[in-house]
Amino acid sequence: MYGVLVEDDDYKAKQVKKYIESLGNELEVKGSFKSGMAQIVKSNPDFVLLDMSIPSFEVSNMHPSSRNRKFGGRDILVEMKRKNIVVPAIVITQYNVFGEEEKSLEELDGELEKEFDGLYRGIVFYNASVLDWQEHLKRLLYEERYN
Repeated sequence: MYGVLVEDDDYKAKQVKKYIESLGNELEVKGSFKSGMAQIVKSNPDFVLLDMSIPSFEVSNMHPSSRNRKFGGRDILVEMKRKNIVVPAIVITQYNVFGEEEKSLEELDGELEKEFDGLYRGIVFYNASVLDWQEHLKRLLYEERYN
């Protein structure tokens, strides 16, 4: 299978890519909302992995800084739904609380499941020093959540 990971943390992206490829999949990594969405539209992947907090675009000489989207992964899900791109999407995050409202991981998971039914597969809590995220990701990637 071929997937797209939208993640701006290089270390986390390398770890996720290494794990996904060890399962026999191919994974393209993009570091921002703009480049991630472009890759998803262009490549028609089998699955999408999203960080929740991502920059709007990748920093370059043309764009020396970028606004961070606290719910950038959700923004990509909105665009995928709007463009009728029905590809299983999994959020992989290092945070367990989100936004000024301080939504818990469980609250965010429930909201995303309701809003993106049939598209959203679930959320994985990533911790570089504990590898249980790998089994959770594998289960969400290969298990059919929606019947």
